[in-house]
Amino acid sequence: SVGEKVWPDHASAPGSDKVRLHAVRIVSDGAVTSDIEIDKEILIEIEFWNMQPDANITTSIHLLDQMGVGVLASLNAHSANLIEDDWFGKPHIPGLYKTSCTIPANFLNEGRYSINVILLININDPEIYNKEVLSFTVYETGEMRKEYTGYWLGVVRPRLAWNTQLLRGGIEEISA
Repeated sequence: SVGEKVWPDHASAPGSDKVRLHAVRIVSDGAVTSDIEIDKEILIEIEFWNMQPDANITTSIHLLDQMGVGVLASLNAHSANLIEDDWFGKPHIPGLYKTSCTIPANFLNEGRYSINVILLININDPEIYNKEVLSFTVYETGEMRKEYTGYWLGVVRPRLAWNTQLLRGGIEEISA
């Protein structure tokens, strides 16, 4: 279970003379891994070198299922982010950066997933499009299977808020 890909030398790393990948890793439960328990958060870390003064760099991922079908796309833009990424939309000085994205616990269904990493300049120009950089497997823990143990459809398996209310009681309501 590797869980990371590192390019130690920026000269041979994927990218261009503007930006290059340094590392992509999957972290869960505090460890780099490609084996994820379904009830644990998944942290995707992307490290890159920026070589261009004042570059406006956006980091994005595509998450694919085992058949290569897109599950989701995400990027560090303010409108697509649950938190504020201080570097989004700001000029990057040359240097090494790390951008992280968190997939919540109890979100993905069990199965194998892979990640495309995209680094864009000025949000519209993909400078790096690295397909299926890493893959990982989400494993069942039984956490969401205390009542139902059958097949669970879908690539996502989020815990959603459900609520039932009695609208009117009594046998006369049933036969009316």
